[in-house]
Amino acid sequence: MFGLKRKRADEERRFTPPDLVQKGHVEGGDPSCDWMPEIIVYDGKSNGYSIAVLKNKSGKLACGIRWNGSSEYQNTKGNAQQTGTPQPGGNAFWFVLPEFLEAPILQAANQKALEERIEKIENEKSRFV
Repeated sequence: MFGLKRKRADEERRFTPPDLVQKGHVEGGDPSCDWMPEIIVYDGKSNGYSIAVLKNKSGKLACGIRWNGSSEYQNTKGNAQQTGTPQPGGNAFWFVLPEFLEAPILQAANQKALEERIEKIENEKSRFV
């Protein structure tokens, strides 16, 4: 638009697995108040979402979310590339959810993780039958 050529944002993003994401961020919050992951509640793997319990320097807990990215993504040059978000400034972050969303998100993430564990056990059992 208006003759300006901008680099596509998804060309600049890189995937970082949720267990390696070191900080969380509150939109419009104090950037000096870092949220660090305490527990990865759910890891949706490639092309999924991850949910974590985060803790700040004062010991307050919060729920964080991020999209992991996709191993099937290709950039405009045709190179395989994984993306994930949020990644302000090219660094992977957790998005800190508002308090009213914490309970339903954590409940759903725990349920999904349990369902996936049960499915994995059932698949393992069927291999031995």
